[in-house]
Amino acid sequence: MKRNASTVLSAQSINQLASLWSSYARTVLGRFDPARPDEGFYSVLLRLDLTGAILKVVQSRYAVSQVGVEGIVTLEQTGSFTIQDVEGRPHGKQPKVTKVMKRGTVFELTIPAGEARCLVHLYGDNLIHSPAERTTRKYKEKGSVGVPMAVARSRTIGTGW
Repeated sequence: MKRNASTVLSAQSINQLASLWSSYARTVLGRFDPARPDEGFYSVLLRLDLTGAILKVVQSRYAVSQVGVEGIVTLEQTGSFTIQDVEGRPHGKQPKVTKVMKRGTVFELTIPAGEARCLVHLYGDNLIHSPAERTTRKYKEKGSVGVPMAVARSRTIGTGW
């Protein structure tokens, strides 16, 4: 089946995708403590493939109407994410699928942190490249004017990931 940006995944598929990403993130970020992030954490975080991650749009320079969009990334492309909401829908209603541009957008990424979850703000301008290109990219310690390098803040919330 050919997938495009508007393809809706089943609830079972979306849950499996999120579970796989959570395991992947735990493996890759396992040696770091997200509650006390350092430069190495940010560098690794920017290189992750975010397909399957839980993202929320917290700020957008170009599409203010997308602020608050939250869900699981079903497709990551060079300049955009396709996010499918995971909210409970009335019987027969399709989940909403939204294409969100990376440029000018701040995302809140939920990552596993042991038994808790950690929320990290990522700047879309630092994620413009495809995941394959980001793995080999070297990031400068200082970001562009007005765009911090990667993370505005990191905090741990809740338990029972």
